[in-house]
Amino acid sequence: MSFEGGGRDDPASFDNRSWIASTFSPDGRTVHAVVHDEYRGHAPDTCGPEAAGACWYNTLTAAVSTDGGESFRPAEPRLVAALPRRADETRGHHAGLFEPTNIVPVFGGFAMMANVVAPAPQRPGNCLLRTDDLADASRWRAWTGDAFATRFADPYARDLDPAAHLCEPIDPAALPWPVTSLVRHRGSGLWIATMKGRRADEAGVERTGVFYATSPDLLHWRGPRLLLESPLMGSGTPCAPQRPIGYPALIDPASADRNFASVGDHPSLTFVRARLRGCELGPERDIVIVPVEIGAP
Repeated sequence: MSFEGGGRDDPASFDNRSWIASTFSPDGRTVHAVVHDEYRGHAPDTCGPEAAGACWYNTLTAAVSTDGGESFRPAEPRLVAALPRRADETRGHHAGLFEPTNIVPVFGGFAMMANVVAPAPQRPGNCLLRTDDLADASRWRAWTGDAFATRFADPYARDLDPAAHLCEPIDPAALPWPVTSLVRHRGSGLWIATMKGRRADEAGVERTGVFYATSPDLLHWRGPRLLLESPLMGSGTPCAPQRPIGYPALIDPASADRNFASVGDHPSLTFVRARLRGCELGPERDIVIVPVEIGAP
């Protein structure tokens, strides 16, 4: 799979440091992708020492492949979702839409979640996005509490009212961290969300690792419950005895679904485990697969 963002230093381009995060193929030949695009004040002297986080402005863009995923090109239109604010209006803290999940067929179309970090009046949390046309990035809409009514717009094309472009975070008590995958259990019909997080158990002992929550409709959730205990990437404790992990997802290798949006009773938990260089996270990663059994709900 081949795709590379333009690496441009202009946040208005939505073509900065980019990684494919979500894909969906209706036929095995055409593959629609949602791209995680990062602008971090790349131009010299734009943000100075703050550039690592305080100038981070994240958007979601679109790409498409017509050769089964061998190569991708930016789609037109490009923009899937952005905050109704420009990068210089969010300086001081990372902001934007982050970590889109896989795309799943539901609601008579397609949906995914993305984690939003933004100044008020937007509340932080997991936003649920829906589209009826994966070939048109402008068709994505955000859940507002009773409908998919929020239309995303280009904040560089015109001034926008932030209060007119809000999404309502989905069940923050059950989904307190960014959701990293969504799948539907074929036996029960329940949706399963995976997350990495940190929470004290009933004895007051802090546990870190992979958590999950379940839902009948993607809107109302039960959880979170600990699935796998492990140190986490980005937890601030990279010198833990075990190597930290990230990006957990459930997948069923035996699924007949081309896009792996459903799982049976014996899926696999996949995640990335970092190889440390001393106490630093290096670029080397291992993909780990752990068998999981799903019991009665």
